[in-house]
Amino acid sequence: MLLVRPFSADEVQNEKLWLDLQKGYSQKNRAYHNLNHIKSMLGELKSFEAEVIDLPVLQFAIWYHDLVYKAIRKDNELKSAEHAQEVMQELGFDAARVERAFRLIMITKSHELSSSDDGDAQLLVDFYAVAKQGISRFGRCFLLLKFRTMKKRLKHSMLLLLMVCSFYLLLLIFPNPLFAHQYEYQNFKVYSDQPIPSEIEAVLDDAGKRLEHSEIYHADHSYSIFICQDNWRFKLLTRNGNAGGLVNFFISSHVFIRECDIRNNRIIPPGGWMYDPIGRPLSYFVAHEITHAMQRNYDPLMIFKTPSYIMEGYADYIGKAGHFDYEKYKAAYLKDGFVKDMERGLYSKYHFYVAYLMEVKGYSFEEVLEKEIGMEVLGEVEE
Repeated sequence: MLLVRPFSADEVQNEKLWLDLQKGYSQKNRAYHNLNHIKSMLGELKSFEAEVIDLPVLQFAIWYHDLVYKAIRKDNELKSAEHAQEVMQELGFDAARVERAFRLIMITKSHELSSSDDGDAQLLVDFYAVAKQGISRFGRCFLLLKFRTMKKRLKHSMLLLLMVCSFYLLLLIFPNPLFAHQYEYQNFKVYSDQPIPSEIEAVLDDAGKRLEHSEIYHADHSYSIFICQDNWRFKLLTRNGNAGGLVNFFISSHVFIRECDIRNNRIIPPGGWMYDPIGRPLSYFVAHEITHAMQRNYDPLMIFKTPSYIMEGYADYIGKAGHFDYEKYKAAYLKDGFVKDMERGLYSKYHFYVAYLMEVKGYSFEEVLEKEIGMEVLGEVEE
């Protein structure tokens, strides 16, 4: 028998092993797992012998993977693998190759590969799948080559995508290499891709005064602000070219601010025009986004658990702290419910909702989170 003859000069033993295989694969209850199946898989192997790492071991795995077969049992592969172990040990295979054949046979149970499995395991799974389809010889070779090429391409593409995503994630967590300039003032660390003028101190003083109105603000906590004067950096780090600022809540508490005029405490909008620039200077955007950073520090899962009208309403409430006229907002709400402001993408209604709960109802921010009262509470204003 060609399978064992290279490892045994005992023709009696060789004949016995062949009869054992022939008997096992010729049982009447085998509709599929028979000698034709083995022949088909061996035929596939001939086309790929140059790629095989250990040809004899793979051949043994093919011959013995279905030797023990009882339809009602779930340990056929295990019994087949154990039988192959005994035969290979008798023939003098070393322990590593015996174990390798055992592993290959066990793979045919689930047809699932682990990260430690090599090309021989992949070939065995491919041969098994293609042989089972009953495709023509030419078709099988073509299908195998195409399938394996696609799998390799997919694997490489997934690996490349994983590398790119990992690099991007690291960039969001550690964006400092993209910013050559740094300015530290009080508990703020400001980074920018352009020189930072001293007027940043006035901006941060104003932002700090607004933040002091928040019960979750801590003056001893350091906040990192990254000013992107080049718009491509802002788009890269926020994936939003139209926002005034952004915190990647899922990833870090870094604050990213778009192009701005620090000396004049002014954000520079993408279209050159912005609604309510006086009520929303650069310091407003800094305070607004730092409030989001504080929300993340308070509860990293807040973005999943808390409605946006609370999160954005509170950020706007703090961003405009000291510059908010409750009665003016109340009159605007009673007039048209801030419909125009909502169309402009402003948070006036959310802001008024938070202001009503905190200034009229007397709730703290923690109580607003706990109670999570719906915006229908504003109906009380109309009474």
